[in-house]
Amino acid sequence: TAGATTKNVSLIAPPVTGETIADVQANNSNILKQSDLGTGNQILFGPYNPSTDTFSNFTTTSTDALNNGQGYRAALYQTAGTITFKGGIEVADKTVSGLTAEKFNLVGNPYTTGYSLKGFVTDNSSNLDDLNTAVTYWNASTGDYTTKSQSELNTTDVYLAPAQAFFVKLAATKTSIAFNKGDSQIYQSSPIAPFRSNNEDLSGIALHMSHANAIKTTKLYFN
Repeated sequence: TAGATTKNVSLIAPPVTGETIADVQANNSNILKQSDLGTGNQILFGPYNPSTDTFSNFTTTSTDALNNGQGYRAALYQTAGTITFKGGIEVADKTVSGLTAEKFNLVGNPYTTGYSLKGFVTDNSSNLDDLNTAVTYWNASTGDYTTKSQSELNTTDVYLAPAQAFFVKLAATKTSIAFNKGDSQIYQSSPIAPFRSNNEDLSGIALHMSHANAIKTTKLYFN
């Protein structure tokens, strides 16, 4: 695939609403394209398929809507950098539907704030697999995946950074998960590092917010 030779792969979730993959491509020329490595029209940005345990790639002509709360794989060309998302700010509870029962699904923080994993697991205890009431995320400090069970999170909470994606296994017949806005936090001193395949490069996102004639920009970095 287009991402076979790149090291800067991350699992992310759009922290804004109303954005399409065409918008992301227009705002991020540094996303790895198949044409950067040879020929082809795929880009290394796409969703995870729980049924086949594989990722798919969008193409340079894709116009699919992106769903905040859903996780995606993304990679940048040659060097680490930022991915810019532009859209509306999620200010309400968020339900992510269309997921696959009894499989691991890739979802993510839909907010531009930190998010409590303890709150997430508590709110979704009936949606998650009884034998796997937990979340799995990439831990940059160890260079491997970390799984946190509900009992661990009840003892020590962990906060998702904005745009953080993670895996959860759903229970039988369950095809959705819920994010409660009340579990979001404006700031936490040590949110977990985002999914990525290499922890030597600094990654982050740039958020642009506008209202009337006022425009605000902030950059969020993870290490």
